[in-house]
Amino acid sequence: MSQVEALKKMIEKNPDSLLAQFGLAKAYMEQEDFASAAIHFREAIRIKPDYTAAYRFLGQSLDKGEQKEEAIQVYTKGIQVSEQSGDMEAGKVMKVFLKRLESHPK
Repeated sequence: MSQVEALKKMIEKNPDSLLAQFGLAKAYMEQEDFASAAIHFREAIRIKPDYTAAYRFLGQSLDKGEQKEEAIQVYTKGIQVSEQSGDMEAGKVMKVFLKRLESHPK
């Protein structure tokens, strides 16, 4: 059974498993299936709205999936969340990604 299949089975049993949603999203990113990755990063954010890593990787999946404007919105929100949660490292990384996107949106 592949990693993706195993994680899907975990999600079938427990759709609110943060670990499974985030893991499946990362697995889809590795396969360059950015649309599917974005779905599961969004689920991770729904489960844990202050999970800054999910914002970071959702922004990346949207950027790589050519959804630049939405990636900018996600990074902006993720930076706000990181400041509220005190996760300054994640905020710093997202600020770099955001700056790059805003200076080269196409």
